[in-house]
Amino acid sequence: MKNKLNNQVVAAFGLLFTCILQPTTLMAQSTAFTYQGRLDAGGAPANGSYNFRFEVYDAASGGSLLAGPLTNAAVAVSNGLFTVALDFGAGVFDGADRWLEIAVSTNGDDAFTALSPRQAFTATPYAILASGISGSITPSQISGALMPDQLPSAVVTNDSGSVSLSGNFNGTFTGNGSSLTLSSNVALRAGGNTFSGDQTLLGGRLGVGRTPQAGPFEVWTVVETVDQQQTSVSSAGLRTDPWQSFAPALSGALTAIEVRDGVSASAWTSTLIIYSGEGTNGTVLSSQTVSRSPGIIGRVTLSQPVPLNAGTLYTFQVLGTVRMDYEFNSTYSRGRNEISPTADYYFRTFMTNAVAGLTVSGAGYVGIGTANLDRPLTLQPLPGSSEWISFKDNNGVTRWHCNQSLDGWNLAQSGVADYRLFLATNGNTGVGLADPVRRLEVAARTVADGIQVRGNGNAAGFYLSQNGTENGVLGLAAAAAQYSTAAAANDVVLRSQQRLFVQSGGGAPAITITTSNRVGIGNTAPGDPLVVVNARCDGSSWINASDRALKENFAPVNAREVLEKVVALPLNTWNYRNQAPVVRHLGPTAQDFKAAFGLGESDTGIATVDADGVAMAAIQGLNQKLEETRSELKRKDAENAELKARLERLERLLETRLAGGAR
Repeated sequence: MKNKLNNQVVAAFGLLFTCILQPTTLMAQSTAFTYQGRLDAGGAPANGSYNFRFEVYDAASGGSLLAGPLTNAAVAVSNGLFTVALDFGAGVFDGADRWLEIAVSTNGDDAFTALSPRQAFTATPYAILASGISGSITPSQISGALMPDQLPSAVVTNDSGSVSLSGNFNGTFTGNGSSLTLSSNVALRAGGNTFSGDQTLLGGRLGVGRTPQAGPFEVWTVVETVDQQQTSVSSAGLRTDPWQSFAPALSGALTAIEVRDGVSASAWTSTLIIYSGEGTNGTVLSSQTVSRSPGIIGRVTLSQPVPLNAGTLYTFQVLGTVRMDYEFNSTYSRGRNEISPTADYYFRTFMTNAVAGLTVSGAGYVGIGTANLDRPLTLQPLPGSSEWISFKDNNGVTRWHCNQSLDGWNLAQSGVADYRLFLATNGNTGVGLADPVRRLEVAARTVADGIQVRGNGNAAGFYLSQNGTENGVLGLAAAAAQYSTAAAANDVVLRSQQRLFVQSGGGAPAITITTSNRVGIGNTAPGDPLVVVNARCDGSSWINASDRALKENFAPVNAREVLEKVVALPLNTWNYRNQAPVVRHLGPTAQDFKAAFGLGESDTGIATVDADGVAMAAIQGLNQKLEETRSELKRKDAENAELKARLERLERLLETRLAGGAR
């Protein structure tokens, strides 16, 4: 409450009834009556708008809640006085003592303060008991004698004979009724009716267990099923007045709750309260004494089942100190407990519901477990079950059964294995497994348990046939030359009478094998034993594709620069890591080759065409260098010859001059 009512809140109570009672005529009257009271707050008469809650108990304190709560919101209180209309329904005032408990709160505050003491109902409300009497009246309910002339003329007494009855008749009938004629529409007795001969039901519907809902014939039954549950635990401990909220999946009556005490597993007796909403601030729907059965998981059975609505939040609370197992990070998403918003106790709620057993619709459709028929035969499991059909042998033992598993259809061999055949909701089919990721998937325990398809007598193989001829084979050869002249026993053979294509996606095939056993990779018409796009192998050598028509963007090469790079290129001997060290190779690494010449698509491999081109360019560069050296040598030879001739002329001139001086 915004302004809390303290212990000084008192109320002066009086009862006034506005309904007009006529007990002498025993006509049906309303069960409502008017209550007037006085409310003081803080020692002075209250004024304003208040909320009131009214409950009927069978004792002045404690006791059992018999009716209510009735909540009257925004009741106007003037100078302490207020008036409300109350209706606790039929059957509450049966002659025994009754007490009224009132709780009050300010308008807008959900917290009620109970007023003390409870108020005893006086004689006036018990006029409702007399006003509600119908049918037979026991002698203890009549004071004085009733004479026949005091009864209406239409009343039939035991001394009447040759009486014709019409309209609705409530009462009992004895005798054989040999001279009794029944009309075409007569009510039968509550039980024990026996029919002989042919019986016909025309123009109506027959419901067994409840009023028919859809078809001319329906059989209904009431079953108890597990509705909600949280069954994992990680912690346990003694809890005081523990509570757990939950939301039923089906409308029905809550009949039992299971809780877990994984340590003591002892039985206990306590008060179980059912509230509306989450937590203990909602309306009390039921408060009753219950006992927990002994065992690790104990069942708490409600002597008075509590009606609950599907999808609505409710809370059950156990009063006292009890040990409860709970889970902090619960997978149950529809409630919580008082420990944490993410915590839930171990619990299971049991609900009873009327379920359709057998239904025949007006269209002739038949339903088992459902009255919602959209096919000639419709099956629906009982609440909490996933079973559809069971197949028994001559001894009554269930050998096979069909059920719903993981939202798929499961054919199981009873007591042996699930998922002998499983149809998933995504259209995939599993044999021996419940999660197929392909249109057909077979689970094998060992290699020998895989798929086996036989053809051609008893030989293993799978055939694609057209007009009875063998146009394709996939098989395991049982003997030499089976499926292929080159096959030996236990060879796997894949054969096509025409070309064999291997491809991924809808484009051109990646691998083509022609009828002459030529293989093309990226080439559907290989002219050599092996063709990779345009490169080919003739069986003896590898031939790179080098057709000018396949090339573009030509640019000249500086052969001398290539030669210089070849001279500077690191060369080593080495072995591949998957080879023994004694197996040696010579050459550069792809990284050095790529860095030197910038050729190829990556630096992890060297194309033979690039290696050959570099070698050719280096040879040309070397030839250019040799030609330049030869020209230089010729020039020097000419210079040397000229110098030699000049030297010879000088020598002759010197000789001549020396000879003349001597004369």
